[in-house]
Amino acid sequence: MTSQKPLIAERGVWKTPKHVAMYESPVRLLVLIAATLFVTHTIAMVMFAWLPQFPMWIESLVESILLLILLFPVLYYLSLRPLLMHIAERQQAEEVMRNSEHKFRLLFETLSDAAFLIDAETGRILDANHQAESLLGYGRSQIMGMNQSKLYPPGKNHESQAWLTSLAQHNGTSAYEAEIVAHAGKSLSVRVSGAPLMLYGRRLVLEVFHEINTHPSAA
Repeated sequence: MTSQKPLIAERGVWKTPKHVAMYESPVRLLVLIAATLFVTHTIAMVMFAWLPQFPMWIESLVESILLLILLFPVLYYLSLRPLLMHIAERQQAEEVMRNSEHKFRLLFETLSDAAFLIDAETGRILDANHQAESLLGYGRSQIMGMNQSKLYPPGKNHESQAWLTSLAQHNGTSAYEAEIVAHAGKSLSVRVSGAPLMLYGRRLVLEVFHEINTHPSAA
């Protein structure tokens, strides 16, 4: 089995939750801090205007305490807390992704038919299961990186790429019968089934080849 880490299915790209927008905006955060400093300094000036005059170090200490009291809740609830929540959500999502990866890999490897994970844009085969090795007569390391058009006879590869592109652009599944070329030029009849997947923001297609027995044994 190849040491390459298999891809896992994921619905779209990471999206930033609305409640973390504040800490990702330096301008908003800067304005918020400036407003807090202004309010703190104003409160301190008003308070010291009504109170007897204190030494400067006491005034500085009081103003620092006021700043801490006012600024910390603002930074915590509008910046630090959303950030911590986002990190927790990200960790939880990554755990779900790891579980999904295991389930996907188990299903991919235990399919009774040959399965290929293909980049819809380039047509490059990113992964293949054991049945794909048996069907084509190639090792997995030989299959991975191969363009899927190479599986078809000359003149048919453009049709397969057009079908792949069309499938990737639409939801749902599709199937058709085709001739493929295995190891040593062996021709095989297969039924090709495909379904689009969104993996790490990339449009991929899962193709399954079911060999058709064109020479059934006599009854």
